[in-house]
Amino acid sequence: MFGIGPMELMIVGAIALLLLGGPVVAVVIVVLALRKKPMPPNPDLASCPDCGRLVSRQAASCPQCGRPMNV
Repeated sequence: MFGIGPMELMIVGAIALLLLGGPVVAVVIVVLALRKKPMPPNPDLASCPDCGRLVSRQAASCPQCGRPMNV
């Protein structure tokens, strides 16, 4: 119709999507990262010394890595 084939149209569309969509996605990621609030400390949980996962203070071992916890 206008001298642009379907392949050229797809390429132009992909470039437009990258140019317009990339910055939008970046802004959304930054906004979501800034909105995250730190978790309040929970006295019932302790951090595993090996893997860092939060584990119940009553647990005998870490469910993530299996390290025995000090009870």
